[in-house]
Amino acid sequence: MFRVAHYKDDIIILESPVSVEPFYVVLENPTFSPVGVIKLKPLRNILRRKIPTHGIVMLYSRYKTGYTIHLYLMPHDLSLKQAVHNKETGNCFYWVDKPYWNTIIHTRRIYTVEGPEEAEINPKELELRLDDKSELYNYSEIYLKKIEDNILLKLTCRDDDKLT
Repeated sequence: MFRVAHYKDDIIILESPVSVEPFYVVLENPTFSPVGVIKLKPLRNILRRKIPTHGIVMLYSRYKTGYTIHLYLMPHDLSLKQAVHNKETGNCFYWVDKPYWNTIIHTRRIYTVEGPEEAEINPKELELRLDDKSELYNYSEIYLKKIEDNILLKLTCRDDDKLT
């Protein structure tokens, strides 16, 4: 059960939303004041569910004795994206500008990273985390001795074998 909290005359008022969607709640005749959504029941049941969220893939690369690529799977959160970018560029990695990929991904699902046969991929599986600490976001490290042509990287959901 969710409620929407907003301030009116220095008092917090809780209103019931008309509907609760995966990414937002709907209010009937909303007023424009600072508002926030409050979860009234414990979160233990929600943690067992597969929570959908908008996800992005970020790639960073550098060359030393071979090509090292870091592949991140994470929620579409600008502050998290910036923190990961700062971490990677601070370690001499360059952001790989690829066509924008944004789709619905879920928590509690395993995503498998695949690449060329000669690529060393570690770890081969990633799980989406809903955490705001960028240093905790795991990534797949893909190592290739040499790249002679374009490479194809795939990220698939192990639970339903759909390309995501």
